[in-house]
Amino acid sequence: MHRWWYNATGGSCQQFVYGGCGGNNNNYLTKEECLEKCADVTENTSDGLATSRNGADSSIPSVPRRQNFDDPSGDIFNYEEYCTAKAVTGPCRASFPRWYFDTEKNSCDNFIYGGCWGNKNNYLSKEACMSRCVGKQLYPVLPLSTKGKWPPTLPHLPACLPKLSCGL
Repeated sequence: MHRWWYNATGGSCQQFVYGGCGGNNNNYLTKEECLEKCADVTENTSDGLATSRNGADSSIPSVPRRQNFDDPSGDIFNYEEYCTAKAVTGPCRASFPRWYFDTEKNSCDNFIYGGCWGNKNNYLSKEACMSRCVGKQLYPVLPLSTKGKWPPTLPHLPACLPKLSCGL
């Protein structure tokens, strides 16, 4: 459902898609209602809090900057978080078409994201998903039971594959 929020930095009301869960008081049904309640609010850049133009504290909460799933530049890239997590629709009721990396297929598939409680394996485009995950795994993922053991033992594989040498 389309709603409006007040951007104190830009001094304007902006439209967004509200998924129906959680949220805060900076959520208006119409642009007019948003402007009526917030037109005199500005952002105090020293602390990131909203204040009214006359200097009084505002009851309008600041909106945290949205994490862009396609741009994890603020995070250290972690292949497991960004590429192996299962697709999560979440409990909210929006309907955003998204992409996730499927490690079994070694490709990206589409899914519907509800707008909240997702994970980092959530991309706006197939291209972004592919460029983030394909070929980025530097080592095979070992079953949990073998992590921490060296050399790893994989009971489902023979000690040497046919026509290969096991020497170091």
